[in-house]
Amino acid sequence: MKSIILKKKEYFLDLAYRYLKWNLKYFFLGRPSPLSCGIYITNKCNFHCDFCTLWRKQTILTLPLEKAKQIVDALNKLGCFYCSITGGEPLLVNYIFDFLKYVKKSKIRYLHMVTNGYALDKERALQLNQIGLDEISISLDGDEEMHDNHRKTKGAYRQAIEAIENIKKFAPNVSIVLNTILFPENLEQVLNVIKIANDFDVYMKVQPLNRHPLFTSVSIENIQTYAPAKQEKSLKKIIDILCRERCIVNSPAFLTNIYNFYFRKDKLLFHNLACLLGYHHIEILENGEIFPCLEGMEWNNGLQFDNNLEEIVASKNYLQLLKKLKNCDSCKKNYYICYYEPRVLFPITNFIRHHNYKCFR
Repeated sequence: MKSIILKKKEYFLDLAYRYLKWNLKYFFLGRPSPLSCGIYITNKCNFHCDFCTLWRKQTILTLPLEKAKQIVDALNKLGCFYCSITGGEPLLVNYIFDFLKYVKKSKIRYLHMVTNGYALDKERALQLNQIGLDEISISLDGDEEMHDNHRKTKGAYRQAIEAIENIKKFAPNVSIVLNTILFPENLEQVLNVIKIANDFDVYMKVQPLNRHPLFTSVSIENIQTYAPAKQEKSLKKIIDILCRERCIVNSPAFLTNIYNFYFRKDKLLFHNLACLLGYHHIEILENGEIFPCLEGMEWNNGLQFDNNLEEIVASKNYLQLLKKLKNCDSCKKNYYICYYEPRVLFPITNFIRHHNYKCFR
């Protein structure tokens, strides 16, 4: 995934400087310094995806604009380089373009947004182009029937395709990445998305279907998050194809370990190493709560943002939380791209160990 960021050559020196500074601060001082953040700006969504729980929350919330701006100001002071805006569906937020513009005017260099693409028309694409959004991820899981079925929205597939076309035509400087979920019961569907990515000359990243947290007593029905033994050979074949496709931006380490996640948890990447995610990453929910790792904290009991993020991150309470999360095993239960890929790069010892990782044959 770093290849997409490094495509913006004007960011290279700044990123290299901040990366080096982070490593020095961690190894010599043991201090966290978030270089990346994920902001879940709303839990409101126009889709009811069968595998997702965010839209099932009993209370629909959107982060107030002023608080969102305060968070960006605080992230600036911490030296944050990368910001990802997600939801819910960010394009349902009435102030989203004002907020994206505010982020781009800050010292946060790289701005990414996730969308299902349903509302991404010509006008919105033009606005994203004017703002200077660096990257947009559009959800696409397979062919039309399969995608619409899982997203529980008729026309979801066609609107995603139209969104790709609108960004290509009206926001040509925005990198497009197709976010694809690898469904165990339909592994071959990923091949349909590879064809679309190649036809449109856009990027693509994949992750296995994960078990989302339950925010209500409503269970998620008929969701198979494991791969049966009979699919072991098929999964290896799919991973081999993914490793060879130029449109795929997942690291070889991540792709190969999809197999380990399903069939050899004892061989899973980082299974015996301390987790340092919270030292270089931070997450903010739509209610304004701060998390060094949502998954590790089970999406509960975040820290309250009080305009002084520097103080929170440097606090004894935060450091104790990071120490506890070092031994967290949540990533053995779920295999999220936003957690595993950064760990391939941080700290520098992981980067050295894994940057020449080879996919199995």
